[in-house]
Amino acid sequence: KKSRMLSMSFQDFQLTEQYSDEFTIGAGYALEGLKLPTFFKIKGKPVELENQLSFNFDLSLRDTETLNYRLDENIIQATAGMRTFRIAPSIDYVISNSLRISLFYERTRTVPRLSNAFPTTQSKGGVRVSFMLGQ
Repeated sequence: KKSRMLSMSFQDFQLTEQYSDEFTIGAGYALEGLKLPTFFKIKGKPVELENQLSFNFDLSLRDTETLNYRLDENIIQATAGMRTFRIAPSIDYVISNSLRISLFYERTRTVPRLSNAFPTTQSKGGVRVSFMLGQ
């Protein structure tokens, strides 16, 4: 996805350009009746999952930049921008129509284009249990 925005200021003869490029890809796979490895046993029998198990993976790359053109001085200056890399794998297990368990992780790395900010990395993950009371 691409976007671009231009704004002109006639008071100080400046043109501001903001643009962003984003590439996102996602993949998923669903299994039904999954047999777990032999060391997962209940009462000596191998465990076989009866419901749906889904694996998802999302990858996103985003690049944004803001340029300031001073038209009367013929100067171009970068004023903001960053590059963002995000991965988000997850596993969903649907136990019934009203109960779902999700295991998720998300990591986002942001690198600024200017030297007045620091690179940041954010990670979050956990287990989500969803129970729906109504249909």
